[in-house]
Amino acid sequence: MATALLSSPSSHLLRPTSSSPTSLSSSPLKSHIRISNNNAFPVTTRTDTKRRRNLVYAVNQEAEDAFKKTVELDRLIDMLKNASDRELQKLVVENILTFNEGFWIRLAARTDTCKSDDDKQDLEELASCVMTIVDRVVHKTNEKIESATDVLKGILSPVVNEVEEICWPPRDPNALDLMEKEVNQREQEGQLDEGFLSEVNAQLRQAKEDGDKPGLEAMLQKVLQLYASRVLSKRSYAMKGNKVLKAEQCLEEIIKAPESEWNNVLIDHLSCGKGDISPDELYAVIKKRTERTLIRTEGGSYQQRILVEFLKGIQSRTEEIAQVLQGKPRNLVYAVNQEAEDAFKKTVELDRLIDMLKNASDRELQKLVVENILTFNEGFWIRLAARTDTCKSDDDKQDLEELASCVMTIVDRVVHKTNEKIESATDVLKGILSPVVNEVEEICWPPRDPNALNLMEKEVNQREQEGQLDEGFLSEVNAQLRQAKEDGDKPGLEAMLQKVLQLYASRVLSKRSYAMKGNKVLKAEQCLEEIIKAPESEWNNVLIDHLSCGKGDISPDELYAVIKKRTERTLIRTEGGSYQQRILVEFLKGIQSRTEEIAQVLQGKP
Repeated sequence: MATALLSSPSSHLLRPTSSSPTSLSSSPLKSHIRISNNNAFPVTTRTDTKRRRNLVYAVNQEAEDAFKKTVELDRLIDMLKNASDRELQKLVVENILTFNEGFWIRLAARTDTCKSDDDKQDLEELASCVMTIVDRVVHKTNEKIESATDVLKGILSPVVNEVEEICWPPRDPNALDLMEKEVNQREQEGQLDEGFLSEVNAQLRQAKEDGDKPGLEAMLQKVLQLYASRVLSKRSYAMKGNKVLKAEQCLEEIIKAPESEWNNVLIDHLSCGKGDISPDELYAVIKKRTERTLIRTEGGSYQQRILVEFLKGIQSRTEEIAQVLQGKPRNLVYAVNQEAEDAFKKTVELDRLIDMLKNASDRELQKLVVENILTFNEGFWIRLAARTDTCKSDDDKQDLEELASCVMTIVDRVVHKTNEKIESATDVLKGILSPVVNEVEEICWPPRDPNALNLMEKEVNQREQEGQLDEGFLSEVNAQLRQAKEDGDKPGLEAMLQKVLQLYASRVLSKRSYAMKGNKVLKAEQCLEEIIKAPESEWNNVLIDHLSCGKGDISPDELYAVIKKRTERTLIRTEGGSYQQRILVEFLKGIQSRTEEIAQVLQGKP
């Protein structure tokens, strides 16, 4: 019966999380299991959770940040390494802000740890190519910025010419009209491109950071507003056959009006004011216009961002005016339209993925599909269909249709292979758990047979040596663990799966030793390695024996330093984002958290 709990493979993937208070007495655990919510591997006791100390099982935020950053950089390095010359230039441009000191340090670390001279040479050549492209992009960007700055100066000239200090609104009432004419004229001539919008955003961000130029800040906001009004006014949806759609007509009137007139337009049209359009009707057409904008503009572009923000501003103003007119409290004044915000972010992510897939070679396409397999849901196919429908040429449309067909084929193949791997991984997991669950009516943790844990550890060591504990296996253990947590009625199974991950981490991390430097013993490293090899129930005793606040001569800070160093080594030596990397780092974080707890207890801190 217990074995049956592992029989159905799960598609869920989880980063294992748990924590519970520990006791220095190391008393045996009962079958009642408590798994709570820290990132360390669990030690389960009956101690009341209210007695937790402030820093017990605290997450090592520095290691967490390093882990996430390294995963992102490794993913980018792998993409750059496998890209063609054309794709490499595109990737560098898209990720230009990522090529900072941290990127080059990580690339150097990857180069130093290459297993072959060919791999090392590949990464050295990649570094040279990327540097060349970055220099070229920076040079071109500087030229574009100069051009965009000239366009911006021309638009602002009616407001700032012959004025010693920027004043907003301008003293000359005619200046705003001239400024609007400049925007319309230059937009018609195609001068207000992404380079221009990028420059305005950069100037605006700088003005906000300086904090002493409110006039310039308001002026740049006005430029973006005039641009959005101009672009959105080009399309009208107010007529359907011979029928006037009043809500659409109202929205278009707001889009064309100066912001100072929005309140009056809303009061005249809303049913809670002088008109006959309900706020919900207006919200619906704003949402619809936002969706159309997301489809018709390039994902992640400045144009898309500015137009969506403009529509969100109209949404927020409508909410405020409606509440005032209805006599409701104004707690939602200028509230962000969360739905539009989420849709915008999701569309940007999907567009980025679609563009990567479209430009990938056959080999890279398969790799990208596998890496993003969970992204190919209903939302992805809807977005791809929308992109296909709005293609400007038949060739582009055919390219996206062929892409859809290829991706579907690869996804089907991956799912089929994954099911086969899951079945194999489940068999391996059953073998590891057999000493604990065989001939047992109900899973009990810890097991009643004291020898069962030793047999389970031998199974883990043997199968790891044979190469059976691969990414597929680790994925399956995480999936089973997540399912057990969601079910909530199998605490024994949950604790058992956590133990499997702990035994795996202990086995892998024990393979390397850093306790000797020449003929000198590094005591802190030696202590860490003793903890790694010890059962978790013995960690407290090991720490008490070695810490200077206990019976030993190693300060907590010395032990924290070697844990951090081991974490960094693990991040470098393992594949970024892999289950192996995640599990090993979580295990080390568990040791870090336990050290913090024991040190506090021994030092008598609250």
